[in-house]
Amino acid sequence: MKKGFTLAEVLITLGIIGVVAAMTLPTLVQKYQDKADHSHLQKVYSQLLQATLRVEEEYGPISEWGLTQNSEESSKLLLERYKKYFKVLKTCEDDISVCFGHITYKSSIGTKYGNFVDLPRAAFQLADGTIMMFRASLDGGALVKP
Repeated sequence: MKKGFTLAEVLITLGIIGVVAAMTLPTLVQKYQDKADHSHLQKVYSQLLQATLRVEEEYGPISEWGLTQNSEESSKLLLERYKKYFKVLKTCEDDISVCFGHITYKSSIGTKYGNFVDLPRAAFQLADGTIMMFRASLDGGALVKP
């Protein structure tokens, strides 16, 4: 009477477990990364919302600041008023390539954005690596890149 498993049976079982693990591990890692990105985006959104409320409390509604669309001065004004409500690691207003390299960026939903270096914007980088970029836009467009 047989009282155990043969070496072949154990190796086949381990091989099957290894194949299943190799197929599921990338999916689990991707889901974890998506959840971490989502949590970080929620945190940044909350910080930006709180900063907006404080800025408007101090300077009045943003719509009354006299911002002009795609103006470098307006972008810098936004940066200066928001900057004091964040823990800023470095400011990228004079040379935006300090924060952004000459590459194409993607949003969290996969939309590709062009090269940010050539556009009139002001930005700063937070201690956690988040880059906040400001551009005066009459259509309300804004971008926060985690």
